[in-house]
Formats: sequence, C-alpha cells, structure tokens
Amino acid sequence: MKAAYLISFDTLLITPTQHEGQLVSQIIDKNFETVVLRKPIYLIRKTCLTLGMSYEMARKNAKSFFTNQHKLPIVIAHHYGMPCIFFPTLSPSSPHNSWIGLHAVKRIDPIGEGCILTLITNQRITLDVSYTTMLKQYANATLLYRHFKKEQQLLVHESLF
Repeated sequence: MKAAYLISFDTLLITPTQHEGQLVSQIIDKNFETVVLRKPIYLIRKTCLTLGMSYEMARKNAKSFFTNQHKLPIVIAHHYGMPCIFFPTLSPSSPHNSWIGLHAVKRIDPIGEGCILTLITNQRITLDVSYTTMLKQYANATLLYRHFKKEQQLLVHESLF
C-alpha cells in the first residue's frame, strides 16, 4: 500500500477499488501491483502536474485534435519523444473509471456485456465496459499517438531547414 505514485511507461492500468470504505487506486505496473490511497483521477492529475503539464491542458490538447468527444485519451508525459498515452474506460469524472496505458494493451476480447483486456504482461483483466466502447477508446488513443508522432516529425523536419 502506497500514499503516492507517479505514472510512467511501467504503469499499465489504474483502476478504482474500495479500501476501508474509501475509493483508492489499484495499480498494475510492469513489475508489481499495489494499492495507492488516492483516486485514479488524482494520480492522473498529479502526474501531469509533476511532469510539467496540467490535466486540463492535456485534455485541451486532446480536444483540439478530437474536437467534440468525451472520454478523451490524454498524453501524460513524453519519454525520449514517445508520448505516454492513457485512455479512460468511462467518463473521467466517474468513480468507476479506469485508466489504461495505450502501451499496455495486447488484446481486447468481448465477454458478455463487458470485455477482457489482456495486458502486455499477459494478465487478463475483466472490465465492465462494452467491447465496442473499449475498441473505440483504444482506436482514439492510437489516433492521438499517431497525431503526436506526426506533429513531432514535422517539428524535427522544420528545424532541419
């Protein structure tokens, strides 16, 4: 159990859970699993601020690309030019919302009314989110990733001339 946690490329999934009647975060990391005594949205906001951008600015950047959409994926940070993108399963303000790292997804499979998320570590997580919604969220996160990589290439190309 931890009091604080900084999201990184090692972070695969942040999901809400209850601990002693309080909403906290279950973290699945490449190397370990832990519970952090904060809500998932707090960890997202705190990591954005710690790494140099507010959560609101991260949402604004995503919104400028997607225009009028809800449940936007966001770029949490950059690491050697690679955007670290997380996407929500539900509305970010929902207490049931989980955040998934784009880099963490190996497979998404339908199961009943929900889906099974297979992480790059081969862990299988059952989510109470429709398969269609998860595919859309994953696709949006992928589009955002491609957009940022394209913008980055344009900046590098322009700086060479």
